[in-house]
Amino acid sequence: MKTDSMEAVHLDYENEEAVKQAQQIGASAWLALAGGMANELNATNALSHLTDLQVRDFALGVIGTATPNIQALLSAFIDYSISDKNPDIDAPLHALRAYAYLCEGNTDKADLELKACFSLNSDYSLARLFERAMGAGWETDFYPKMAQELHPKVSDKIFG
Repeated sequence: MKTDSMEAVHLDYENEEAVKQAQQIGASAWLALAGGMANELNATNALSHLTDLQVRDFALGVIGTATPNIQALLSAFIDYSISDKNPDIDAPLHALRAYAYLCEGNTDKADLELKACFSLNSDYSLARLFERAMGAGWETDFYPKMAQELHPKVSDKIFG
C-alpha cells in the first residue's frame, strides 16, 4: 500500500469552496477507514489532508469513537507515511497517535509519540496541548470527552 510519494494538501483558504471540498475528502476518508474500508485511496486522502486543522480535528473525533483497532490503523499509517518523511503529514499523525494512546491511558507511549511529533515540528500546537494536559495530570477520560464535544462542531463545519 505504498505510492512513490505522498504530498500534503496545502489549501488556499481564500477559496472557500475548494477548502470545503478538500476538507470533505479528508474527513470522508477518515470515516471510511474507521468503517473498515482500508485502501490506498482512503489512506492517501486521510493522511494528505491532515495539514488542514479541521480535518485533523475531525480525525480526533473519529479516533475517540473508533473501534479498538484504531491503534493498528494508526500504526499502519505511521509505517505508510513515515517512509515519505513528510513532516506536514507525519507531525499531525504522531499527535493523533499520542491522542489514541492517551485515550487508552498509556502515557508512556503517548509521550514517545509526542517526542516524535516534536522532532518533526517543535511547535505543533496539538502536541503541545497534550503535553500540557499530561503535565497537569489530567485524567484519561478527559481526552475522549474532548473529542466528543469537539467532533459534532467540526463535522458541522465540514459537512454542514
